[in-house]
Amino acid sequence: MSVIQEIIKDLTARKRSVSCNGKAGLLFYMQELGFKWKKGTTDSHKVFVHSELNRESKGQFTTHSIDCGHAPKHPMKFPYVVKTINLLKKYEVELTLLLKDKGQKND
Repeated sequence: MSVIQEIIKDLTARKRSVSCNGKAGLLFYMQELGFKWKKGTTDSHKVFVHSELNRESKGQFTTHSIDCGHAPKHPMKFPYVVKTINLLKKYEVELTLLLKDKGQKND
């Protein structure tokens, strides 16, 4: 199973209990996949970018945003987790290729 498949599987299994922070948090997973994030309009709002994914998807991917809420170690709002899972599924092939190019294990 590839890294991206493992992350999708884990997020799907825990979608009602995923937090932003921590080793199995959304920020960690997104960074592991090459996404960079910056603060949005509020401190809890995060905007993800991935220039390589943008290029690989021929401009289809631009940004992805979530709201970590006021307690980033507590579970996030369910719709943000589902939105992220859908994004990762949509670009699974492209992300897998990008991870292979960087030398990460993908079985």
